[in-house]
Amino acid sequence: MPPISGISRHCKTRGLRWVDEEADRKYIRFFGFVQRAAAGLGRVFYAHSDENNLVETDETECCDISGWLVPAAEADEFERQWNVVPDDDIDDRFWDMFVIARWSGDPDNPTVKFE
Repeated sequence: MPPISGISRHCKTRGLRWVDEEADRKYIRFFGFVQRAAAGLGRVFYAHSDENNLVETDETECCDISGWLVPAAEADEFERQWNVVPDDDIDDRFWDMFVIARWSGDPDNPTVKFE
């Protein structure tokens, strides 16, 4: 997959900018686990790029993902920038929120932690 930030087409799934909602249903299913883990911390995750550790099953396509773990209260402000400017132009304060979402366990019911 190309870097998420390299494709300008937006999708309906919050935190993703590049996927084809139908063709990438297994990845979107996995991304739901990422967003639930983020929500458990009071945050929203915005994907930047896939970072290896890829496993695909009949139901789910898992991989580690780099991106921004933004407090829910700041998500709308971040998203306005993330949707329109190149990643390098995103406000510096948001770069302190850049993490990697790492998955482990059962790929059809993964555990996601942010580092």
